[in-house]
Amino acid sequence: MSADLVPAHPIEDVDQGGELARAFNVTRGSPATRDSYARDLWSWPGYCAWVGLDPLDAWPGNVSMWLAALTELGEAGTTRARRLAAVSSWYA
Repeated sequence: MSADLVPAHPIEDVDQGGELARAFNVTRGSPATRDSYARDLWSWPGYCAWVGLDPLDAWPGNVSMWLAALTELGEAGTTRARRLAAVSSWYA
């Protein structure tokens, strides 16, 4: 695995998924909340782009593979849980 799964500036690195994530994030409340969601949410479209997956075609198994990749990269369980909550909100 590569640290590229969590791009530093994925807004420039993703296409449709990034656009949808950016549009979703505008609906978050305060600037601090938007910043937090952005850090957690952008990882998912970045991963999808890296593996060639359209986020709108993703299945739960794809999310599990993303979480496993984040684990392999050394992300803490609390960070993964926060990212998953952001992605779950995005899909909801």
